[in-house]
Amino acid sequence: LELLKRNWLGRTTYLRAALGKSGPFFSLPVEAAALAAGREPTRARAIGDALLALGALFQIRDDLLDLFGDKGRGQRGNDLREGKVSALIVTHLERRPDDREALVELLKRDRDATRDEDVAAWSKRFTESGALDDACAWADELVEGLTRSAELAVEPGLRAMVTTCAKSIAGPIEGLRSA
Repeated sequence: LELLKRNWLGRTTYLRAALGKSGPFFSLPVEAAALAAGREPTRARAIGDALLALGALFQIRDDLLDLFGDKGRGQRGNDLREGKVSALIVTHLERRPDDREALVELLKRDRDATRDEDVAAWSKRFTESGALDDACAWADELVEGLTRSAELAVEPGLRAMVTTCAKSIAGPIEGLRSA
């Protein structure tokens, strides 16, 4: 919610927030396991840090499923209704910066003032602008980065587990692409 308050709607700030919000849930347990396995603290930290991207991947997936999937929350578009800056907003504004004012106005509304028609209209705009495909491609880039991580290359078992985990996280968004 701070992203909207500070008017930070770009990819860098979104990614930094996603890494900080969800990344530690993936990285800290692995860092602790590496320490328990006898890795030097700097090495354990590097291994843990390599997994921060799983948090960003999880957040992008969550954003996409909120509007185009089923998160089991009863209605779609809760992030729009709650004023959350999502991967879809970031990728849409990269393509359509002129929509910034309208999107900020929508996000700043009270939850109850955002109608189903508003959510449907923005959902259509995100698809038509290519934002949905861009967010899916962003998730692909994160999976690829995890798969090719130099830090994980020297830990083949962990790398295999992380690759499987990343592909599992990204799996539900595969069917969302428009092409």
